[in-house]
Amino acid sequence: MMRIANNLREAPAVIGIAMLSIFLGAAGCAKEDNSKNEPLPVKVSWPAVAPSALHVRFVHSLGYGGARLDLNSNGTFKYSDGCCMIEQEGSGTYTIESGVVVLESDESGPSETTKETFPKATNIDWKPRRLAPIVWDQRLYLIDEDKVIEFCNQINAGFEPCRMFMYASFFLRDQDWENPASGKPNLPPNYAEYLVDEPLEAKVVSQREYKLTINKGYDDGVRLGMRMYADSNGVVCFPSGIEVVKVEDSSAAAEVRWGRWPMAGEAVYLRPKSPKD
Repeated sequence: MMRIANNLREAPAVIGIAMLSIFLGAAGCAKEDNSKNEPLPVKVSWPAVAPSALHVRFVHSLGYGGARLDLNSNGTFKYSDGCCMIEQEGSGTYTIESGVVVLESDESGPSETTKETFPKATNIDWKPRRLAPIVWDQRLYLIDEDKVIEFCNQINAGFEPCRMFMYASFFLRDQDWENPASGKPNLPPNYAEYLVDEPLEAKVVSQREYKLTINKGYDDGVRLGMRMYADSNGVVCFPSGIEVVKVEDSSAAAEVRWGRWPMAGEAVYLRPKSPKD
């Protein structure tokens, strides 16, 4: 009887420990699930690039204009851009922190020569701007840290590597659009997961206005912030753009950012379909 009484007195403690273990286990699972939907850290250590390789001119297209960034060996930079008769100029200093080029502009504005040509010329004011050097085969890019996922989206969509200056939507070493870019760019592991080996296709399983649920998720390679596309079906002249906003193991929630709303049963793709597909 004494043994039974002891067991009865111990039972609440045993049950409490068991319940605590279950709770902690569930919390751990919840944390693991939530990690799929936490934005990647912006400030990470990027693969090292020799500082001397950065002492060049980087350019990117602005559609009807372009931007230039010169990084000098003495730690200074000069930037200018122009589009539709509007010009910006500026200069300052840069440092390298954990592999990232950090630009901080000074007070100098457009030169008098620039002002004569572009009366509306203005001064840049970066405090600061952070650019990650990314090597891709024989190319060197400078990508804003908060736009690296967009860079990956452009690669998945087939827009990068660009072949002409007019399609260079990120800073690229001058003339590098003529250089090969085989394989994949050198990215930190978490960002490298955004680059797929094979074209990814999913189905819309439910749709409510611009909000969608698709039948592919984390286990299929879908990541938070990925962009997918839906066929225009003749409604518009370009495919709809869809952004993944929440990821589960085998499904994901997405929102239409532009274009028509695809219906349940339609396919969405990481790479937009061309008219001949």
